[in-house]
Amino acid sequence: MQENQPIVSQLSSKPISQEEPVKIQKSSNFLTILLSILLFISLTIAGYFAYQTQKLVKELQEFRNQELATPTLAPTFEPGTEPEQIPLEVLTKDWKTYINTKYGYSFKYPTDWLVEEIFIGSGNNKTANPTSVNLAISAMKTTSDTPLINFEIEDPKSNLSLPQTFDVWVKTLKENQYYTISKTSSQTLNNIQMTIFDGSGNNQDGSITYYKAYLFTSDNKYFYILTRDDKNKSNSALFAQILSTFKFIN
Repeated sequence: MQENQPIVSQLSSKPISQEEPVKIQKSSNFLTILLSILLFISLTIAGYFAYQTQKLVKELQEFRNQELATPTLAPTFEPGTEPEQIPLEVLTKDWKTYINTKYGYSFKYPTDWLVEEIFIGSGNNKTANPTSVNLAISAMKTTSDTPLINFEIEDPKSNLSLPQTFDVWVKTLKENQYYTISKTSSQTLNNIQMTIFDGSGNNQDGSITYYKAYLFTSDNKYFYILTRDDKNKSNSALFAQILSTFKFIN
């Protein structure tokens, strides 16, 4: 009779292995340890980045405070071309001073530069009574070199062929420049409102000259200052220093 006992009864009577709960318990402990390690690593990385972010914010704030505390120089015309952080008065202390009593203005320029007055329409005759004057400023040692700066003053009362209003004069000059104007702007320097032309021109030798013209009016006279610079704009900072010393005198 025992030989005919059902198979189900035979299976149910088979004992359960004692190793299975141990394996489950070990697997659970390993998973807990792994999760703990991953959590610790995540917290460590998050803490590190939080510390670095706080440090960077502090450094940026200190840099900003230092930048705000740095004194500024005298006004310049070309952003990004400022000289070393030395007051303009110190930089120009030993410079020469040009004074024009006829038109009532003055400015400073480096001691190794030359200033030459050329009366328009009168050649080299310095005793002529001109309607306007070209004041050539050059960094060269001889007057035969191309000047880097030209000052020109025109008096519409003495020259009736000139436009009789400043705005029309500016418009006429803009339409008749021998270089290409790429930008027109305005700026105030020493309480003088100026219209500025930025441009460039190609030379016969293939080089490029950068021009910057400053136009303004005073005492019903027209002032035109033109600077010439090379392709690297090597003299931009120096031009800014010279023009920053320009002022009208009584």
